[in-house]
Amino acid sequence: MLLPHFKKSVLTLCLFPSILYAADTYPTVTLNPITVQAEGNWLDEANAQKVLNHAGARTVIQRDELINRGVTSV
Repeated sequence: MLLPHFKKSVLTLCLFPSILYAADTYPTVTLNPITVQAEGNWLDEANAQKVLNHAGARTVIQRDELINRGVTSV
C-alpha cells in the first residue's frame, strides 16, 4: 500500500511523483553560527536579598506572593 491516506485516483498518482521531486530539488542550507555576548553587572555583588528585590526585565512580586504561589517555574 503506497499511499494509505489518499484515495487512489489519477490526480493522486500524478501529484505523488511531483511531491517526491520537490523534496529533492531544494538543497540543504546551513546557516553560519552567530555569536551572542551579554554584558552588564546589574546586581554588582549578588546575594539573595538583591536578587529578590531586583526587577530586571520581569514582573515584580512580593515575597509573600512568591511563597503563596509555591514553585511555578524558574
